[in-house]
Amino acid sequence: MMLTKTTRFIIGITIFLGIFPNLIFPQLSIQTLSTIRNGQLPQANEKQIPSYYSDMIVEYHYDGFVAGIRGEGFSSPDRGLKYDQISQRYLQFRWSWLDARIGNVYEIFGKGLILRGFELPGFIYESQTFRTQQRIIRDFDGAKLRLNPGPFSFTFLRGKTIDPLLPPSQENRRFGDLTGAETRISFPGAVTLGLAYLEHETTFKTDIATRFLSWNADNLLEKLGAADFSLDVYAEYANQGTNLFSKHRSSDPDALYLSGNIIWNSHGASVEYKDYNQFDFGINDPPPLVRENTELLLNRSTHVLNASAEKGYQIELFFSPLASTRIITNYSKARNDFSNTFQPLFQERYIGVEYYGDPWSLRFFLDNGQDDLVSELERFTTGFAPEYTFSTGTALGLDIQWQRIRRGSPPYFDYHFTNFYISLKLLDWHQFSLSLNSERSSDPDVTESVKYFTNTSIGWQPMSQINMQLFIGKRRGGTACDHGYCIEVLDFDGVEMRIETRW
Repeated sequence: MMLTKTTRFIIGITIFLGIFPNLIFPQLSIQTLSTIRNGQLPQANEKQIPSYYSDMIVEYHYDGFVAGIRGEGFSSPDRGLKYDQISQRYLQFRWSWLDARIGNVYEIFGKGLILRGFELPGFIYESQTFRTQQRIIRDFDGAKLRLNPGPFSFTFLRGKTIDPLLPPSQENRRFGDLTGAETRISFPGAVTLGLAYLEHETTFKTDIATRFLSWNADNLLEKLGAADFSLDVYAEYANQGTNLFSKHRSSDPDALYLSGNIIWNSHGASVEYKDYNQFDFGINDPPPLVRENTELLLNRSTHVLNASAEKGYQIELFFSPLASTRIITNYSKARNDFSNTFQPLFQERYIGVEYYGDPWSLRFFLDNGQDDLVSELERFTTGFAPEYTFSTGTALGLDIQWQRIRRGSPPYFDYHFTNFYISLKLLDWHQFSLSLNSERSSDPDVTESVKYFTNTSIGWQPMSQINMQLFIGKRRGGTACDHGYCIEVLDFDGVEMRIETRW
């Protein structure tokens, strides 16, 4: 078994810390994530192939000082693929109104219209092209300085940008130089104004600027005798170009984002608006204004933002008629203005009911949508998930979802298909959990007739620092969205052991 150096080190340190947990220095923290797979991609008609992936983060904390290093390793001997890389290393110092970091840094300017760094927590990605596994990380390799004197905030950033979909073994993973700055000023009355500017240089230089305003009206509402209300608003406008204030041509790339949230006792509402034009630079992620559903079938059908030409809005309302009950409704709509003859429409209507009682809880939802970008002329999804909790704390849950989609581009093709998902879960039984899952699909993109994806997942937590998951069976791929970022996940058929530790 050809494990990577990172994997062997993780196994050794996990065994050592499991036996001697009190010997670790209180200033030192270690996080690891490892997987061992023996499986195949059914659509590739390949044989079962073993692979090993490992990720480890070691950090030392003392007062306001942090030093960290991250190693990633992958090995698939039958494919001849292997890498061991130090993918991140950093030093950070925080003191009073100063925060400085060198090495790999994360940063977001405004709401991400011009810049957003992130990491998808716990997600391991494998692409059809490279067939190696990796974490999805968008960081910047360089330096960041943030100063917060009084009501002012200044952030300076310089570093190399990254393509998060390329594996650590690819030399061209870092593809550009980034220089940027952001300033914020806080005024009395909970009003904040901000400006930011970036230069991103690859084969050519791109200048991007943004300006934003946020206001939290809670203090004002309290003075007016409306303490039961909470209100905040946000507005941001960004454009490509060096001038922050002058008028630009309508054909120039720009982006507008507006949002407002209001809460009154157990009622609440949020409204968002977007207008994005040629605004995808590979370092930014404008808010998608699409509900990111946790339900499996809905998450796979999430509309993927196209920031090159998309305008729309999202409205969400919630109401809690009882302390244990919550009702959520959401409506999202967007249109892509690609040309006079091609303007695909997206819209989605969602209603969900959540009840959390003792010993019963229940979640129920209905969803109706349309997404012309992926030729879904109509989509209807529904499901419910009851759960019973025993006096011992052990819970038994059922999750059932059904979906019917009309896919077409008349007069070329027009047809219907269905997806059905069922899961039976046993949670917190001593140190174990168990789920039995099955999905049935008649999607022609997946199968010529009907296809089943059946699997079992067994979890074991022998101590609070260690979590183990064993997967056996077939897992369906497709679009997966997390924290506003969507990627394509491959089908899998086989066995996978996943081990996470935190010391």
